[in-house]
Amino acid sequence: MCDSQELTERFRKMLQRNAAVPRQEAEIVGGERYQDAYGHKVTVISASRIRVSFRRDGYGNTCELSAEKFLKKFTRASQ
Repeated sequence: MCDSQELTERFRKMLQRNAAVPRQEAEIVGGERYQDAYGHKVTVISASRIRVSFRRDGYGNTCELSAEKFLKKFTRASQ
């Protein structure tokens, strides 16, 4: 069992991890372009609060990620 201080610390750390994605960037819209850390670009096909469907440049199939993982892996591409 955990004591109250340890539970409080765990909860604080969880909140810090969840606050890592800024709210204004959390809005993913179909048709927008994003890029990963290597500069590879993707186009968002559709997005909900839970899942994002996207297509990588040069790859014919549609990929899917959770919205949370997508926002951690990709940033909005500059035009």
